[in-house]
Amino acid sequence: MEVSGLPALENEDPILVVRNLANKLNIEDPGVITAKRVGNYGQKPGYIPVELQEEKRCCWLQKARTVKPVLGDLIPNADENESGRKIFVREALTPHNKALLWKARQQLSDTFKYIWFKDGKIRARKEDKSKVFILRKEADIGTLLC
Repeated sequence: MEVSGLPALENEDPILVVRNLANKLNIEDPGVITAKRVGNYGQKPGYIPVELQEEKRCCWLQKARTVKPVLGDLIPNADENESGRKIFVREALTPHNKALLWKARQQLSDTFKYIWFKDGKIRARKEDKSKVFILRKEADIGTLLC
């Protein structure tokens, strides 16, 4: 799992940051094994990949979808303009899946209403009740465009 949208603070402890987030999400036992900040790109702070106990992963993702945390929840003295910025809790993607998801969104967004990642698979759906397609490789995107 990974957490993004949090600014890097001086002398921050990523595990403590993640535990504070768990508290805001009303997760009693967060099951955090490791957490560290990686990938600082220019003005954007890096994200925090989090290793969790396997049985806790689904709980985190469900709670983050319902609570929808914002920066002001974790940093009370955040700038007014920044306090409403969303904090994203999502499944960590492999470089291959990240690139494939990006390409799928670029090429299929005109014809597919939903394109998402769940349980290790990239999925696409044209309409609310239509069939879900699973994308494993770039050729699958081309197949759906035909």
